[in-house]
Amino acid sequence: MKKDLILDFKDNSKNIVNKIKGLSPHYGAKFNYEDKVYKIFDAEEIKSSAIEVPGTILNSDEKLIIKTKDGAISVKVIQAPGKKAMGIDDFLRGNKIEENYVIGGK
Repeated sequence: MKKDLILDFKDNSKNIVNKIKGLSPHYGAKFNYEDKVYKIFDAEEIKSSAIEVPGTILNSDEKLIIKTKDGAISVKVIQAPGKKAMGIDDFLRGNKIEENYVIGGK
């Protein structure tokens, strides 16, 4: 996996969202979750005063919120390994992402 495609949640939200948009729709920005590689194709910056470490999944109920260095991002379009890209609502109905799980950096 090319390092350029991997998200580093220790970066600030704006840079992460720009990277996601820059890699979409051809590549998708990637992250590892439980030894599987997921791709994000769209996300937005959100304000967060959470004190968790960057990469922590803050919410995975109806939205997928991931902590960054200076706030958080809300994932809008995601692709699981071997599946089609889908909106986060549909994805979370069929996939469980554990809150408080910390996604590793680079």
